[in-house]
Amino acid sequence: MNSTRLILSLILFFQFALGILYATRTPLWQAPDEPAHYNYVRELAETGAFPVLQQGDYDPAYLEEIKARKFPPELAIDSLRYEAHQPPLYYVLAAPVYLTARALQLDAALLLRYFNVALALVLSCIAYLIFARVFLTSALLRLAGVGIIATLPMHIAMSAAINNDTLAEIVVAVMLLFSILRAQGKLDDRRFMLFGGLAYAVVCYFTFAFVRLVRAQRVHVRRKRFARVGSARRSGGGTTDNRAVDRPIRTARRGV
Repeated sequence: MNSTRLILSLILFFQFALGILYATRTPLWQAPDEPAHYNYVRELAETGAFPVLQQGDYDPAYLEEIKARKFPPELAIDSLRYEAHQPPLYYVLAAPVYLTARALQLDAALLLRYFNVALALVLSCIAYLIFARVFLTSALLRLAGVGIIATLPMHIAMSAAINNDTLAEIVVAVMLLFSILRAQGKLDDRRFMLFGGLAYAVVCYFTFAFVRLVRAQRVHVRRKRFARVGSARRSGGGTTDNRAVDRPIRTARRGV
C-alpha cells in the first residue's frame, strides 16, 4: 500500500511538473480556441453577465489571419467570442481566478492555465478511485491507468491551456464513479439521487451567487462614480439632474 501511494504521488508530481512546463512554455493563445475561452472568462468576470453568441463572433477570415501571424500584439483577440455557447460551470469557477490575477497584477492568462493544470490533477485522482473500484486486486493496473492519463502528451497540452475540456472530463468521471459505486451496491438509490441533486444545487447556487456578487459590485462602483460627479458639479456651482444620475443605477439593477 505504501509503495502504491508513493508511485501514485510520483505520477501526480510528474504530471504537475509537465503541466506547469506546458502552461509556461507554450506561447500565448497557441492552443485550440484558447482566446475565445479566455474572452468568455473575462467578460463574465468583468461584467457579471454571461456572453451571448451573436452573428459575427466567429470570423473565419480574421481567425485564419491571426493564427497564420501567430497572434501578434497588433491584432486584438477581443472579437474572438465564438465559445459563448458553452455551459457556464467552468467559466464561473475560472472567473475568480481571473479577478485574483487582476487584483494582484499577475498574468491572468497564465494563472488560468495553472488553474487548468490543477483541474487535471483532480481528474487523475478521481481516475485512480475509478480504477480502484474496477481493478480490486491489481495495484499495477490502477497505477498504469492513471499513468497513461497523466503522461499522454496531447492530454497534458490541452489540460495546460484555457478551455473547459478538463472540467468536462471531471464531471463525466464523477458520474462514472457514482455509477460504479451504485452498480457494486456501495451506494443505494436514495444516496445516489441525493448526491446528484446536491451537486446540481451547489452548481446552480454558486453560479447565481457569483453573478449577483459581480453585478452588485458594478452597481456600487457606478453609485460612487455618479456621487463623485454630482459632488463635483455642486462644488463647481452647477446643478445636477438627479434623474440623469439615477437612471444608470436603475438600469444596472434591472440587469440591462
